[in-house]
Amino acid sequence: MVGWVDIWRGILLCDVLQESPKLHDMPLPLPAKSNSHRAFLNTTDQYCGDVAVSRDKSFIKYVEMEIVTPKIVSATPPGDCDPDPFLEWLRRRECKDLKRTLVHGRWKATTWRMPIPVTSWDDWCRDCAAESAELSTDNPKAYELLCAVSKESLKEDDDDKAMEAATTTTTRLPLGRLGMAYPAMSIDDDVIYVLTKPVMGNGKAAFLTAVDVRRKKVLAVAKLDSAVFMRCYLAVGISKHFFSAPGTRESLGQAEDHGQKSARRRRRRRGKRQE
Repeated sequence: MVGWVDIWRGILLCDVLQESPKLHDMPLPLPAKSNSHRAFLNTTDQYCGDVAVSRDKSFIKYVEMEIVTPKIVSATPPGDCDPDPFLEWLRRRECKDLKRTLVHGRWKATTWRMPIPVTSWDDWCRDCAAESAELSTDNPKAYELLCAVSKESLKEDDDDKAMEAATTTTTRLPLGRLGMAYPAMSIDDDVIYVLTKPVMGNGKAAFLTAVDVRRKKVLAVAKLDSAVFMRCYLAVGISKHFFSAPGTRESLGQAEDHGQKSARRRRRRRGKRQE
């Protein structure tokens, strides 16, 4: 079975081993209300969704994220009255002393399952969901790293209270201050891998955050080599043929002995020629 995925439309399936292969169209679950048709057209399909097949090939997995991105907003300085000329209004807008404030974002991830073999769109089953504000972590390193990344976002915030709150010890994860998108669905469990960057983080390193949607926990955070906020990873399974099978080490030992014997024969031949 081969499948082609378009998050905006669905999955196109084809059993290439049949005598007369036919294409089978399977739509994905209806998008959430916040993921309107306009939002889908303005972003790549990987920005808020992903499809994977379980390792045992028993079902298809789908994750959808509803994302409200954090942003930096600037407030126009108050005046005695509203400026009449347009140029005066424009001058105030371009003022470098504008106060900037970080508006926190949020997101919600929902996972679905479809049993294999695929039969009907009605077989899509909602599995589990988690919101960013609900998440916790038992990993101190992950917590420290997320806090460090979130402080990069607060450098754009002129509110001293926000900076003070960021440095205060707390058990709440600062996910609202981070840009998080491009989920990748795990093939084994209910974990999704989400690309994470500070707000206005162009040129800064990106991170990958592992989230257990069912348990509502952040499992780990890892730094990526790429500084671009785009999908550069996918969930895959490592073939069992990469692992050592019974007899493999013995075969490698035999090959090594054969190589050593060949080297000794070559040295003896060179010695005879020199004599």
